[in-house]
Amino acid sequence: MAIAIVNGIFSPWVLVLFVLYPVWYPSWAPSTSQFVYMASALVLSTLTLMVAGVPAALYERLSSRPHSIVVASIWLGCAAPLTLPALPNIMQALGGGWTLIKLRFSPSAGCVDPQTAAAANLDGVVNAAWW
Repeated sequence: MAIAIVNGIFSPWVLVLFVLYPVWYPSWAPSTSQFVYMASALVLSTLTLMVAGVPAALYERLSSRPHSIVVASIWLGCAAPLTLPALPNIMQALGGGWTLIKLRFSPSAGCVDPQTAAAANLDGVVNAAWW
C-alpha cells in the first residue's frame, strides 16, 4: 500500500488529474489547490492499488490453492512498474535527484573516471546520468 501512496503523491499523472478536477471533483468540496491536489493524489493511489490488484486477483481466482505470499508478491510486483514514472520526482524530493554530469574522456586513453579525465583535460565530452 505504501508504494501506491508514493505513486499517488509523486507521479506525473497527478498533474493530469489536477487539471481535470472539474470533471471528477465534487462541487460541494472546497476547491482550493491544496484540497484538489490531495484528492488527486488519493485518486491516483487508489487507482494504482486497483490496477495492480487485478493480476493478483486473477491468480487467486484461477489457482487451486493460492498462497497469500504469492498473491502479495504479484500485487507488489505489479504496483512497482506503475510507480516507475514517479521515480525522478521521488529522487528530486529526497535531494539526490537525477543529475546530468559532463564527463571528459578519451577512448584512446581508456579513462572514463571523472577525476582522471578532468586532470588529463581530455577533449571528448559525453553526458552521463549519475545518481
